[in-house]
Amino acid sequence: MVKTRSQVYIYILSLFSFFLGSVVFHSYFHLPTVEEWVWIYFLAITAFFLTYFEIQVVENKNTFSMDSAIFLAAALHFGPSVAIWSFLLFSLVRIIYHRHIPLWAHLLNFSMYLLMMVACE
Repeated sequence: MVKTRSQVYIYILSLFSFFLGSVVFHSYFHLPTVEEWVWIYFLAITAFFLTYFEIQVVENKNTFSMDSAIFLAAALHFGPSVAIWSFLLFSLVRIIYHRHIPLWAHLLNFSMYLLMMVACE
């Protein structure tokens, strides 16, 4: 059951990004070659390391990571197919590794990154 407006926002954003992502992924879909799989694994592992080693902002004790730069560069250089495959692999590893983070947070993060990759096309 939906309890708050923020959950409604997350569900609507997720449905929209999954729909838009499936349209783009379907139009560019191809099974990656061996060379592309090497890049997909490399990009996913690199993004995972970049989320693990966060950069701390001294003034307000917040942190940020550079994993979005990896997916944006992959989408611009290799195209949406390699970027989405590497992001799917990264997301699966992150969900398994960060079990303490609620599933809705992973869903929101996945939706935002998917919209970013679709928008760069």
